[in-house]
Amino acid sequence: MSRSAHRSVIALAVGVLAVGAMTSCAPAAPGPTVTPTTATSSPAALPSGQKGAAHFDEGYLQLGDGPKTVDLYFDPICPYCKKFESLSGPMLFSAVEQGEATLRLHPLAFLDRLSAGTAYSTRAASYLTAVAAEHPDRLQAFFQQLFDQQPAENTPGLSDEQLDELARAAGIPSPEDLDPNAYAGWVIQRTQLAAQGSLSTTTQIPRISHVPVVIVDADVFGGNSGDTADFAAFFAAH
Repeated sequence: MSRSAHRSVIALAVGVLAVGAMTSCAPAAPGPTVTPTTATSSPAALPSGQKGAAHFDEGYLQLGDGPKTVDLYFDPICPYCKKFESLSGPMLFSAVEQGEATLRLHPLAFLDRLSAGTAYSTRAASYLTAVAAEHPDRLQAFFQQLFDQQPAENTPGLSDEQLDELARAAGIPSPEDLDPNAYAGWVIQRTQLAAQGSLSTTTQIPRISHVPVVIVDADVFGGNSGDTADFAAFFAAH
């Protein structure tokens, strides 16, 4: 089946999710209550264990292995997620490179309803997961590309071919060989679990009701995406 045909299947699969998981893209203030979707994927079809930087059972993509743990819940089309990545991302990536922190990325697809029927959040999150699993050394570069080239909400988002181009820009030589669709069911499942709660990363909030959510050593950051100095102080205090 071609990628374009798979895209249609994904769009159908996440239709209930896009309507049911009504979370918000917000600076940090609590969003509206999330109603968990009843859409399911066959457990047998979902990846498990660890492959590359993807920890499927735990629900994250890992950068680094430092003692301080940062969990970032995000949606690829959320502009506040982009703001956090652009302002505080460099500090986090530096901490990872210096061996000070482990950054665990939790890609979610709450905002598929804002991509004109193309399920962009699911497609982009699945592509990121494919990169983490198959090209873990390119995970950070592709993650940054996703936000550097983030499409606006209420547009079709980037095409599969454009995502391939981002992968090339991130140093992946043959992105057409990636199979992002193999990870779409996992993205959908993790989105459902995040909406339902409870969370394994913190006990301070019961579930993910807005994005981004940033957690340092189980402590939830309560500031806004643009509060760079406040987040730096919060990070340093842990």
